[in-house]
Amino acid sequence: MGGQGKGRIQQLREVKEKAKLGGGPDKIEEVHNAGKLTARERIDKLLDPGSFVELNMLLGHAGGLNG
Repeated sequence: MGGQGKGRIQQLREVKEKAKLGGGPDKIEEVHNAGKLTARERIDKLLDPGSFVELNMLLGHAGGLNG
């Protein structure tokens, strides 16, 4: 794989890590201060380690649609 392909893979990894933060560190702290867990934290507690595979991680919320 050429240098351009490796650069794009690294970009994708960075975007996915950012997506995992949801609303960002401030939003996560706000949720924790309310005595709650984030959705990903609840999933981690509910399922066996490594058994959850998130699909469409980069898909944004469709404005105006319920669900």
